[in-house]
Amino acid sequence: MSLDIIHGDCLEVLPALAAGSVDCVVTDPPYGMPNYEPPTWHTENRGTCTDVTEQAWDTFSTAWVGPASWALAESGSVLAFCKVQDVGRLRNAMHRHGIAPRHVLAWVKTTPIPRGCRPTYQSAFECIVWGARPGAWFDRPPDGRDRWNVIEGPMVRSNTERTGHPTQKPEWLMERILRRHCPPGGTVLDPFLGSGTTLVAAAKLGLNGIGIEREAEYVEIARKRVARATEQLRLEVGA
Repeated sequence: MSLDIIHGDCLEVLPALAAGSVDCVVTDPPYGMPNYEPPTWHTENRGTCTDVTEQAWDTFSTAWVGPASWALAESGSVLAFCKVQDVGRLRNAMHRHGIAPRHVLAWVKTTPIPRGCRPTYQSAFECIVWGARPGAWFDRPPDGRDRWNVIEGPMVRSNTERTGHPTQKPEWLMERILRRHCPPGGTVLDPFLGSGTTLVAAAKLGLNGIGIEREAEYVEIARKRVARATEQLRLEVGA
């Protein structure tokens, strides 16, 4: 099992990876998470209200899709988190680079982040766009709720899992995605590794992984988490 964490900008690192070298891309790219500060509201000419703060800092981009597709195997899939407003843009980007949009999953959070008294709805779901090459590997889940495109579950299952990363994904969710879309012994790529959850899940499942992260703070967190997960797996196998 090989788990590599690269400190750098994915747009610079991805072209250096070997073509067709990864079986699955699973990632949570920046897409404008909700701002925790009180929004600035103003009234437009027609009397509607606009959340100026939230509009001002959306950083969604599909620039990574092309370079990531270079590294994706002919039987590979791409699964990327995004806001519902950006589903179409992400699907279009996948299509342009030879990755056929397959489905949109919804992760419904049973423990969403509170929004206090803000005049808005509490955000309790995120979209996951799935695109795939022809003949992509897929482990068909058993009948029942596991086959639904709606996945319900908490943000994290224990305080020991928390890292302080503002958009950290839970390990159980990434494990579930990898079980379905990365073949046994395969390699997963995460161009926006963050606190390392994708590679932690890969370690638990005995998969190989490549993670790219630009921020040094999160690179260090990811390395420590992956090391712990790898050591835990070694102890379990040894037992």
